[in-house]
Amino acid sequence: MTRFIIGLLLVFGAVGGMDVESAPIVQCVAVALVGLSLMWWAIPAVNREEKW
Repeated sequence: MTRFIIGLLLVFGAVGGMDVESAPIVQCVAVALVGLSLMWWAIPAVNREEKW
């Protein structure tokens, strides 16, 4: 779940950088892809997570 949350925050940060135009588009896309990759990598662990 931690990987998923960190990935989500990276995606939000990249989108915020695009809105404010504080970073180049290539950097924002790279950060967003890293965040999406982390979220994709975490999906099997999130699906296996047991509820108490």
